[in-house]
Amino acid sequence: MLTARALGATGALVVACVVSPQSLRSRWQWKFVREALRIALPLVPHGLMATGLVAADRFILQRYRPMSEVGLYSLAYSFGMVMALFTNALWQAWSTLFLNLLRNGKHGRSMAAHICGRVVLILAAIASAGELMSQNIVRVCLDPHYWEAGRVAPIIIGAYLCHALFLLLQLSALQAKRTSWI
Repeated sequence: MLTARALGATGALVVACVVSPQSLRSRWQWKFVREALRIALPLVPHGLMATGLVAADRFILQRYRPMSEVGLYSLAYSFGMVMALFTNALWQAWSTLFLNLLRNGKHGRSMAAHICGRVVLILAAIASAGELMSQNIVRVCLDPHYWEAGRVAPIIIGAYLCHALFLLLQLSALQAKRTSWI
């Protein structure tokens, strides 16, 4: 997983260098570099821990549980990834809108709070629907050997809902340039 992420980041860097080579030739504005590092460096431990946690669960299970349970967990985790898909899509759209709204002063902050509440409700509705339907979907679509995964999927979906709420709260810390809070 780490190798794939490193390859993806390297590929994105190569594409960025090809698409905009003039940015490589321009002079660095150290004021902006210092500000970017001040914001980004506190996020490095968080990013490393988050990446480790994504993979660690299977290694831990693999060590202490039979491989059949690890396989069921991986299957249930795949159902939870549907929630992650919704979460990431909403977060990307919302983060841009959130930052734009904050530029409009008090009215923008009020509007951002109102919309954020709606986003939370939408995410909760998606998670609730996923939790209610996942066990039935597993039973209809999969062999009985895999039905046990239907009991774990709602827990994973709920965990992704908690992660979505974290992402929403994280935006305020990023906007305030208080990334050490994260």
